[in-house]
Amino acid sequence: MKPGQTVAGGERLGTVEGFKAVSDLFCVVDGTLQAANPALTAEACLTHSDPYGAGWLYAVQGTPTPGHLDVHGYIALLTATIDQLQESRYSDGDSHAAAEPAQSDEPEPGADS
Repeated sequence: MKPGQTVAGGERLGTVEGFKAVSDLFCVVDGTLQAANPALTAEACLTHSDPYGAGWLYAVQGTPTPGHLDVHGYIALLTATIDQLQESRYSDGDSHAAAEPAQSDEPEPGADS
């Protein structure tokens, strides 16, 4: 894809390489591709180290396709998902008590009395 080309929501724009996988990158806007981030060619880890700054993926001018979230909606979805995961993880009681070994009055094997 090159700047100036018409793009549609759901269209594959390229790929993103992760630690163990390559994933497709899809457009979420019907419109015109304005730019792709050239810095990612040299330093792909910018997507992790500075995702809201230097690690941007692409710029498109147009209309978001129905059903796709804007950045604020996506952050809210991630926050709610993380909260649910944490609630289910810790719903069995005190997480610290389960992680600590049981205390015993018995001396440890090999310990001098």
